[in-house]
Amino acid sequence: MENFNKNYNHYKTGGYKTLPFYRQSEVIHDFTVVFTRLYIKNDKKTTEQMNHAVRSGKQNIAEGYLQKSIESRIKLVGVARGSLEELLCDYQDFIRQKGFKFWQKDSAQALAVRKICYNRYKSYNDYKIYLDHPEKAANAMICLINQTNHAGPEIALAGRGFCARRRLSGKPVQKKNCLPR
Repeated sequence: MENFNKNYNHYKTGGYKTLPFYRQSEVIHDFTVVFTRLYIKNDKKTTEQMNHAVRSGKQNIAEGYLQKSIESRIKLVGVARGSLEELLCDYQDFIRQKGFKFWQKDSAQALAVRKICYNRYKSYNDYKIYLDHPEKAANAMICLINQTNHAGPEIALAGRGFCARRRLSGKPVQKKNCLPR
């Protein structure tokens, strides 16, 4: 699993696989599978829950992108965010229960993780350097999950030409700035 293809040719075809929200969730998925194998091997239930949450997050982005109605897309992106939030709690629990230290939001380590995505997102291979220690690995995923959940939904919906701030109440939305009329 650690030797993923760096080329990722299937992203060149477009669709949801080109969305940063999906691509980041794919990195989180691949990282979490390896993380649970390395550091949570004696707790089968937690391993299954973390792997299920991360898979659900990634799959709901794909399913939401293919929906015909905006409401369905927004709902499934919300489900994806919820799944990633559940996974975030698992990583936070891991750090707390092991007595590790949480990285501060603006610490050098957290900024380095965020910089990978902002400057040169490629693949899981750019993040696997954090797997050498459980504290680093969990903190890196906390950074990436937060980054993905805060920026991702708007990017995912905008990728299909939809405004993430659209109200589900049915009120008309101005196309220019996506604010209710």
